[in-house]
Amino acid sequence: PGFRVRGLSIGGNYVMVWNQKQITVHEMEGHGLGVSVHSSFKRETAPIVAAVLIVQGMDKQIAIATGAKIEFTNLQGHVQRSIQFSQDVEGCPLCLDVNGHFLVASTTTNVIRVWNVSKKKEVLKGNPRKFVSNSTDKSLGEIRSLRVNSDGTKI
Repeated sequence: PGFRVRGLSIGGNYVMVWNQKQITVHEMEGHGLGVSVHSSFKRETAPIVAAVLIVQGMDKQIAIATGAKIEFTNLQGHVQRSIQFSQDVEGCPLCLDVNGHFLVASTTTNVIRVWNVSKKKEVLKGNPRKFVSNSTDKSLGEIRSLRVNSDGTKI
């Protein structure tokens, strides 16, 4: 049975769709002529706020923003590790994007963080930044989506 799609992520031969409670990963076969469900799992404990598919060679994982953390799971939904956020200081992760080796997240308090996810353990790239004016330190607005370039230098 289908479900209402909230987001989509593509990596390698895989297409992932997700909503607040469920993630389904489809695998494309051949030259896109055939598509089959690779895996599907539900998350009943906390709503999924954002999710991205990370495919690097033979390594495949999903980054899921839920509550005050980003969880890294395999394609079956088993949590491998997580990044915890301080709700008071950084807020909760709200938006995610991945490009090559780099994962970027924005939070409910407009903090932006970038990690290199090419290793077994993700490495924070630079310092977290607030989405504020340099001169007035006032918020530049609400971050609704974000993208990272392939070398993690521009958001």
